[in-house]
Amino acid sequence: ETPTEPEATNLPHQHSFIITLGCVSPVSTVAHCQRTRTMSSGSGEEMGKDQTTAEAATEAGPQPPYDEDFNPFSEKDKEKILHEEGCKEEAEGWKFVNSSQYTEVWRKADTSKPVHLVKGYLQFPGIPPNVVADLIHNSERRKEWDTFFDVIEVVEEHKNFRVMYWLSKLPLTISDRDVVQFIRREYDESTNTTYFLYRNATHPNYPERRGIVRAETILSGVIVRPDPEDPGSTKLSLMLQTDMKGWIPHMIVNTIAARSPKQWRDSLANFYTNVYSKELEKQRSSGDGAQGKEEDGQGQAEAGAEKQE
Repeated sequence: ETPTEPEATNLPHQHSFIITLGCVSPVSTVAHCQRTRTMSSGSGEEMGKDQTTAEAATEAGPQPPYDEDFNPFSEKDKEKILHEEGCKEEAEGWKFVNSSQYTEVWRKADTSKPVHLVKGYLQFPGIPPNVVADLIHNSERRKEWDTFFDVIEVVEEHKNFRVMYWLSKLPLTISDRDVVQFIRREYDESTNTTYFLYRNATHPNYPERRGIVRAETILSGVIVRPDPEDPGSTKLSLMLQTDMKGWIPHMIVNTIAARSPKQWRDSLANFYTNVYSKELEKQRSSGDGAQGKEEDGQGQAEAGAEKQE
């Protein structure tokens, strides 16, 4: 028997998700992938998942234990990210997608890959670049604002990189997605710029599991800089290219990926405004109070000494 997709009217709240740099952005959609293969009994995308995984699986990359000086990234990787960041020429394949108050998104077809390269220029007024970089990199903080993931784990921490595991439980007929990534963080003190590089990884402690589709991170990156007009604000560029694998049509993946930068930016900015900045203010208030008490104590001690004299 060859199953077909249910009618769109039967899925009023269907969602698709795109994993990008450890972020998943939900976007409502009623588009589905028509399947014509003969598959075993089951429901939704899980049917035929094993076939898909076998067909799409990438070759195993470097495996632990890693040498002390091992680096999964080269200088050319960083150069590519910088080149793509600075290019808006249609001659190189870039096409403008959309913009909002704090985001601008571009897209570029990659003939060697099934999914587009998506680029976003994001602004974070009033949020310093070091804070933005830390909120991206700190896995415990990330769990607080990146609510699209159910599991965020640092697998290994090394001098030149870390290995991360991400899992997102998706709704209805879409299989859950996970991804293992190499992530490198670099800081240029002369320009107060932080670079993040991401690429696909494998790890023996996190093998592919039945019922979960393993996504593939193609070379991606994030660049965090101070706003030239306001050093206390941040300008961020990100390049995203992730193959979701499985049975989600690439057209849908590409469409959702183009919307992800804004959702990702808003989630981080809202967390800063509603949580992080209030924590900082509370810390400052506590510090001022403690300093005031200390000064009062010193004044009383000096007054006591004067009386004794």
